[in-house]
Amino acid sequence: MQLLSSIPSLTFPDEWEALTISSSTPLKCLVSVNAAVVLDLTLRPYNGKIVLHDVGTLIRDRAEGKISEVKLEVVKEGNRTTLVTSSVIPAQRRMGETATAFAASSFLSLLQTTKITHRAATERVAWIGSDSGVTVTTVWSTPKSVLTRAESIAAQSTDGASIADVSPNRFTPPTAGAQLCRYIVSCGARRRHFIMAPPGLSLAGGVEIEYRNAFGIMDTVHAFGTVERSAKQTYKTARISGRTKNYQSEDEVQLSCTFAPLAPGDHSVEEVALSREVRLLPSRATIIPVESEIKESDDPTKIGLATVKFKVDEEAAVIDNTSTAARRKVFDDSFDNSYE
Repeated sequence: MQLLSSIPSLTFPDEWEALTISSSTPLKCLVSVNAAVVLDLTLRPYNGKIVLHDVGTLIRDRAEGKISEVKLEVVKEGNRTTLVTSSVIPAQRRMGETATAFAASSFLSLLQTTKITHRAATERVAWIGSDSGVTVTTVWSTPKSVLTRAESIAAQSTDGASIADVSPNRFTPPTAGAQLCRYIVSCGARRRHFIMAPPGLSLAGGVEIEYRNAFGIMDTVHAFGTVERSAKQTYKTARISGRTKNYQSEDEVQLSCTFAPLAPGDHSVEEVALSREVRLLPSRATIIPVESEIKESDDPTKIGLATVKFKVDEEAAVIDNTSTAARRKVFDDSFDNSYE
């Protein structure tokens, strides 16, 4: 028996869609994601081949949006054999190239254009490869000249990738009064350009959001536009000691964030709207996308913008208004009289 499909050590789920195994006898086929078996089938060969279909879709679902180790094994006459093991990047869309080619030339992000940032922002880049760090070239403006400085930043291994913190506040001005204008992050053939937002835009407010992107990496995006907060309270009422009282209240908080301007080809807001893991910085409160509207145009006179509504999970805590802080259990060794 032999795996006829080509599966490299780094893949996207789409590269697993159809697996062909040569065999003249029935085989038990096992696919595991992070050591958990997600597919267990015994198949018979047809014309000397066994074909597994839609394995990539299964892997994408079971990887839960994170870079995972996937293994294909077969069992024949009680002997278990590993045919292939690969690290799978859980891309949520077809990339038009292999994971090996993409990872060699790009950071793990759908943002392939210049990113607008600000001095207090959290910025990071992630990649898969042998490079141990990145080189950052910063461009500074002074009243008399423009200065350039280069420095190296080491990476840390997180979520199956190498990640470097390239936040603007970590760069030291070369001279007193110098203002950071832009910077370029390089790592092998990978490039990411950051441009500092105009002072009026970056000081206007907005929020910073951390999310798990389409490649399983925690990334950030800043909503420079309007942010609206709304709260809705619901109550549960009962008669307690002869009086009607609210014994429980629930506060549902929603944020409506406007992202503008959107650079052409910037899909980061779309990623946020589809992400399974989104947090509000710096509090790291969990927020859940509930509605989104993204408008882009190839008309250079129009500004792309997006509006995303989030339910704030951490602020929507249930508040107990009863006189006793510790709620008694009904089925324990005492009688529950908390509502007398």
